[in-house]
Amino acid sequence: MNQSKLKAAILLALTAVQFSAVAANSSATGSTASPAGLDDLLTMLYAFSDGTVGRIFAFASALIGAGAAVVTQSLKGKVGAIGIAAACAFSPSIIEGVFAGVI
Repeated sequence: MNQSKLKAAILLALTAVQFSAVAANSSATGSTASPAGLDDLLTMLYAFSDGTVGRIFAFASALIGAGAAVVTQSLKGKVGAIGIAAACAFSPSIIEGVFAGVI
């Protein structure tokens, strides 16, 4: 197993442990509400990705992708940049839809 796969496996395992600890804590207390401050953080991240910061990030990634496409003479960089910009633009609504369906 190479280093990057090992790091990814460790990160996945730590994330699973963290989520299970949060789930155990919320089920032990009988509460489904998130800890204080996380709602504010989520609201702030949604505002960033939907607002001016998200547009700047999408535009910068498009410019970087265009530069990479010119330098490498391949459209792979531009396609990747468009994917990053689309992910930044549509991720909040996708995540909201997934969690609304779960709850």
